[in-house]
Amino acid sequence: TGDTAVLTKLRTLERIITTAPLLEDVAKAALPTLRIYPPELPNQQYVRTEDLKRGWQYGAPMASANGRVIQLFNPGDYAPPVYSDTSQAPIHQDRWKTRSELRDQIRPDVVAAFEAWVKGVLSR
Repeated sequence: TGDTAVLTKLRTLERIITTAPLLEDVAKAALPTLRIYPPELPNQQYVRTEDLKRGWQYGAPMASANGRVIQLFNPGDYAPPVYSDTSQAPIHQDRWKTRSELRDQIRPDVVAAFEAWVKGVLSR
């Protein structure tokens, strides 16, 4: 019947237009910006380990009330006092960006990745 044909077309469309690759592309576009360190202080004695840079990662896409989402996070033990919006350690303030500042900074890369995906879908 016509209902079966419509359902078949919808299932095919669902397989063609998936957001999972998009979310991974968005995460990959954001990671280089998240991994930027501020310049060293003059006469800095501390030798950077680069652990915070290497720590940034993203999880698998997951369902939420707003659709599919992907989480960008840094599980490093000392990431919270460096990046926290509410409890950033004084030594990192005005040097290291907070999570909110990083989110705002990666937004153009995220939008560009999304726009590239939309163009790809429309060109099929």
